[in-house]
Amino acid sequence: MKELGYTQEDAVGRKLLWNWDGNLNTQRIIGVVKDFHSQALHHAISNYMFQWSPTEVPEQLVASVATTNLPDLIAKLDQDWSTINSGEPFDYFFLDDKLQEAYKTDQRTAGLILAFTLLAIFISCLGLFGLAAFAAESRTKEIGVRKILGASVGSIVGLISREFVWLILLAMFIATPIAFYFLKQWLQNFHYYIDMPWWAFGLAGFSALLIAFATVSFHSIRAAVANPVDALRSE
Repeated sequence: MKELGYTQEDAVGRKLLWNWDGNLNTQRIIGVVKDFHSQALHHAISNYMFQWSPTEVPEQLVASVATTNLPDLIAKLDQDWSTINSGEPFDYFFLDDKLQEAYKTDQRTAGLILAFTLLAIFISCLGLFGLAAFAAESRTKEIGVRKILGASVGSIVGLISREFVWLILLAMFIATPIAFYFLKQWLQNFHYYIDMPWWAFGLAGFSALLIAFATVSFHSIRAAVANPVDALRSE
């Protein structure tokens, strides 16, 4: 309708002339349907014309249905199709299933990204856990002196965790523009897509800090609550 320059009000009732295999066909427009996606969102909505002729046997039919009893619906459609075109076997598919198949590649990619992300987080946490243990062990006497001079448990935990927080912030500063670039390129594969929201990167960074703090807190708290006498008795 938009391609022809009509509005919905003046389209209905007009005669449409179109050429098919060298023959000029004249048909009357009896209705206009809303735009709908017949392909994945990688593609723009296409122009469609659905025609019905009482003198021609249709090869395909498109039906809009709403039911919870699919077996009875399919049986009824099979019966009606045999009445309309008994020479063609009844074969059907659901449009939403076709659209779902179009996203299989994206779903497989998402699954792989999720698996490697979890693996990377696990390996990173193992490394942080080991670094936190080394840092706490190498600063045992320093922590003991600080506690004797009145340092609180919170200040000592912050002292050990602070150096890891700076490393994570540096990693976020490097990773954020790279992630934004590749996500932007991936979204360009879709005709209809959203812009990446800034809060998604903030949420990812906060999650990384939370995971890192939870990983190093075990050794930090253990070193902070330890008896300073045990750390200094060899001096």
